[in-house]
Amino acid sequence: MRRGVARIAEAASAKNPDLVIIPVGITYFDPLYSFSDVLIQFGQPITAIQYFQHNETAHKLDRQKKLVNDIGQRLEELTLHLSQDHYDDLYSRVKFLEQNAPTTDSLLEDFKRLKKWIKDCEADPNYGKQLEQSMTEQIKKKTFPALA
Repeated sequence: MRRGVARIAEAASAKNPDLVIIPVGITYFDPLYSFSDVLIQFGQPITAIQYFQHNETAHKLDRQKKLVNDIGQRLEELTLHLSQDHYDDLYSRVKFLEQNAPTTDSLLEDFKRLKKWIKDCEADPNYGKQLEQSMTEQIKKKTFPALA
C-alpha cells in the first residue's frame, strides 16, 4: 500500500472532519474461476482526522506512514495474507489444503480455518508439510477427522 491513500485521506478530512476509512477485505476462494465463492468483510472504521490533527509539517510523513500501516494491518486481518518469506511454499500448501478439505456451510468459517493454517504454517514450516501428508492419507481413506 502506498502513501497516496494517506494524502487523499488528509485532503478529504480537511474538508470533512468526520471522514472514516472502512477497510474492506475481499477473499476469492478460487480466483481462477468465474462465479467461485467470494467473502467480503468490512473492518472497523478508521477516523482519518486523528492522523492529521496537527499542522506541523515535520511530522506529516510519519503521520501518513502510520495511517498507511494501520490500514494495511486492518486489511491483513480481513484477507488471506501470505508472508513474502515463504510465499511460493505457503501458497501451494494452502491451495492444496483449501481444495481438498471439506467445506463448511460458512465462508467465514472456511476463511478462519485457512487463516489459522497460514499462521501455523508460517510459525512452523513442518506443520504445513505434516498437515498436507495427513490430509493426503485422509483423502485416500475418505475421512477428515482432524481438519476442524
